[in-house]
Amino acid sequence: MIKKLGIDENGLGPIMGPLIITGVETETKNNQNKSTQYNIKDSKEIFKRKQEDFKTIEKIFLRYFKMDFKTVQDVFSKSILKDEIERICPIGPDKICFSDKVTLPVWIKEENENSSQKEIDLAQLGLCPDEIKRALFIIVCPNLLSKYIEKLGSKFSANSFFMVRLGLKSSAEEVICGKSGYKKSYEREISLAIRDEGDKLLNLKIVRESEEESVYEILNNDETIKMFHFVKDADRKFPEVALASIIGKYIREISMLSITKFIEPSSQKPISGYGRKNTFEEISSKIIEKSKEEFSKEIPKICIIRER
Repeated sequence: MIKKLGIDENGLGPIMGPLIITGVETETKNNQNKSTQYNIKDSKEIFKRKQEDFKTIEKIFLRYFKMDFKTVQDVFSKSILKDEIERICPIGPDKICFSDKVTLPVWIKEENENSSQKEIDLAQLGLCPDEIKRALFIIVCPNLLSKYIEKLGSKFSANSFFMVRLGLKSSAEEVICGKSGYKKSYEREISLAIRDEGDKLLNLKIVRESEEESVYEILNNDETIKMFHFVKDADRKFPEVALASIIGKYIREISMLSITKFIEPSSQKPISGYGRKNTFEEISSKIIEKSKEEFSKEIPKICIIRER
């Protein structure tokens, strides 16, 4: 049996809202490339921000996440870096960005709603339900992201670092990550992630680095325990990565809905986070003013809008 982890990001480019790094673990009998068998669809293909699209990604999330999430805060509580956000959040993550007042499911109100459509959507991913073992994720708020960008030099390096952190938390022998930007080398990010894990027995070996794919071995006492593959357009080639992109998209959208509902309680459609900076300056001002009224604290703008 081959155990893989497919990792993708959601929200690296927007001005507002969290970055989500999601991994999907699978276990298969062989190493066959399913991209030759299926028309793999990632989050960008199935999600265009229509009402039905929100329902689709919610169905997929609930189908594969075998946990009893009742609120957005419940989802946040499973994030690998939640403790880091809790330490720096001035009012608590459950107050605005990951609210315990926004209940799940959001868009599917009837248990049997479009159940046949759900099966069609899942079949498009190219994975059998029994192949999927679990999903794990990292939520990175704008404030925490800015600290890692300062440490690592760019949002692309920070994104790669989080992917490696997630990969090291998994027991999968093969980790497939989507490339972002024009990076060829991930040696520095992997080395820093290994150091942060605190395992002095782990070593890194570069197998190859190219625009299409960069491959690394993680060694423990000279024995290969894990392979990292950074692959261009991985979400179109590997169903594990495609599913990770869809689950991550849902996590980001419910977080953005939580933020939206803080200033527009009746809204059922989240702010996207993309657009003109002036628009988000206005939104952040509304959030800051309301937070002062409700919590007697002024939230720093860096908690809402990214600096870079």
